[in-house]
Amino acid sequence: MLPPQVNDLIDTLRARDDDLSFADAPVLDVYERISINPETRETEKVDRQIEDTLREVLRRRARLVEVLRDDGQSAWKAGAKPPGGSVC
Repeated sequence: MLPPQVNDLIDTLRARDDDLSFADAPVLDVYERISINPETRETEKVDRQIEDTLREVLRRRARLVEVLRDDGQSAWKAGAKPPGGSVC
């Protein structure tokens, strides 16, 4: 389950589908997975990455198709392949 502020961002972006001023806007998927911040070596949580990326999609005046997440893999692990993720 996503935090309320992330669900609010998703709702705002999905509302653009019915707004004619966004008819020609880029249409994007969001995919995030567990990551390690290269500067701090700390784990970056998927929910936080999703929120940051959705804010960027809003800023770029794009539309949203799907939010995909992968809580079981890490982007930094050599040879790791995503199992497909899950839709939020």
